[in-house]
Amino acid sequence: MKLAVIVPIYNDDKMIENLLEKLSNFKDVDEIIISKAVDDFKENKIVEKEYKGIEYKLLISKKGRSTQMNTAVKYTDCDILWFIHADSEFLNYDIDKKIKNLIENENIKCGGLKIKFNPNSILLSIIAYLSNLRAKLFKICFGDQSIFITKKLFEDINGFRDIPIMEDLQLFIDIKDNKKDKKYFKLLNEKIISSSRRFKKNGTIKTIFKMHKLKIMYFKGVDTKELNKIYNNMKDR
Repeated sequence: MKLAVIVPIYNDDKMIENLLEKLSNFKDVDEIIISKAVDDFKENKIVEKEYKGIEYKLLISKKGRSTQMNTAVKYTDCDILWFIHADSEFLNYDIDKKIKNLIENENIKCGGLKIKFNPNSILLSIIAYLSNLRAKLFKICFGDQSIFITKKLFEDINGFRDIPIMEDLQLFIDIKDNKKDKKYFKLLNEKIISSSRRFKKNGTIKTIFKMHKLKIMYFKGVDTKELNKIYNNMKDR
């Protein structure tokens, strides 16, 4: 089986270069697709590129994380999709091999990685622990936990919903509705490092409270465009 890494990004070529250098350490990644959103988007365009000997595909896509990831999937024939945030950091580089093994030999269909924050603190360690526990118990990962999924399952549920926020949460809700067996999901013990800058900038407790409030509002049916405005205000402050 072949594994494709898909990374949504917005107008940041330097971040692409940094990420490619990290991804080059993986030995079982068969394809890298950078799905780049641009303000002057006219049509989807994908080109083969190379950076310091690292081959990848650059996709010019309409803005919107779910749109960027869904569009990228159309351009790969790989069996496994691994969605990674552009600012992700890794503690080890055999995760790709473990993902392939899970799907090929253990019949796992989707999952994610445990999260760890950097810079870290006691409070952020507790938040990471609870996030990982939630993922394991409820079989729901968010995008910063580096979601992997078989292409077949992804297509069976029609991919990410076309919404500006909570597309990752909704993905796993749709998966639950699709899968009848209980062993389709796996949270790997390997950790992915996520930046804690938003917690540091806006206050850890305040940020967690607002994120949980957004989830509650989503389940209550509040329009995702309104939720996205609130979320963007959180990022800008």
